[in-house]
Amino acid sequence: MSWLKQSAQKFLNSLFDIPTRIKNGYLQFFDSIDKSWQWVHRKVAEIATGQKIPKGYEVHHVNREKLDN
Repeated sequence: MSWLKQSAQKFLNSLFDIPTRIKNGYLQFFDSIDKSWQWVHRKVAEIATGQKIPKGYEVHHVNREKLDN
C-alpha cells in the first residue's frame, strides 16, 4: 500500500476518536482546528492524492455508496 493510501487509512481509523455525524447521507467529522464540520470523503481524497481539492470540484464515491470512504 502506498504511503498516501496508508495516510488516508490512518485518518479513517482516527474517526473513532473525534465527533462525526451523517448529513445528507455523507459522513462528516468535526475539524477542531478549523472549528467546522468537514466531509470525510473529500478529506480522504485530499490525503490519497496529496493535493487540495479545488473549489467547485466534486468528489464521487466509485461505488456510489455515500458511507464507503
